[in-house]
Amino acid sequence: LAETSHHTSRHNGITHHYFQQQYQGIPIDGAVLQVHINQDEELVFLSQSLERKINNRINAIQPALTLTQAFEKLRKELELDENYASIQYESTYGPAQKTKFYAYELSHQPIHMQLVYREHAGMLHLCWNIRLWSMDEKNWWNAWVDAKDGTIYQLRDEVISCDFPHTHHNTSCAPA
Repeated sequence: LAETSHHTSRHNGITHHYFQQQYQGIPIDGAVLQVHINQDEELVFLSQSLERKINNRINAIQPALTLTQAFEKLRKELELDENYASIQYESTYGPAQKTKFYAYELSHQPIHMQLVYREHAGMLHLCWNIRLWSMDEKNWWNAWVDAKDGTIYQLRDEVISCDFPHTHHNTSCAPA
């Protein structure tokens, strides 16, 4: 487990700790532990969605597909322009290989990519998690591409939209 954040609430003094389950330094998507402790250091609340029997369920420990190959799978799935130039913005060389890069022809925002384990059909699949804000700002794609064979396990649009006539009060919904 790795602590991802913590803070203390001003109104009641409860300290909230958030942990991400990992396997060999790679996050397991959705596997979190939350611990809430009061000022007397007593446990107030605990919740968890941790994965069990991990060793028997891992499909790969090294990606067969590069970050670029995984992105190409997603680009084709979304039917995005194939003529783009990417500029690496920020990268870490740890196990998760977190990377942000710009492809100005595809997104005004950095494209976030990293390795994660994603549960599918009882197995934990090593996947490239790719988050891409579309150029028209109508979609914020969150995709999981299997790092072993390129299967796209899930492609989710994080933007909630409506199509009935009314006034929108907040138009700045781009991710930070």
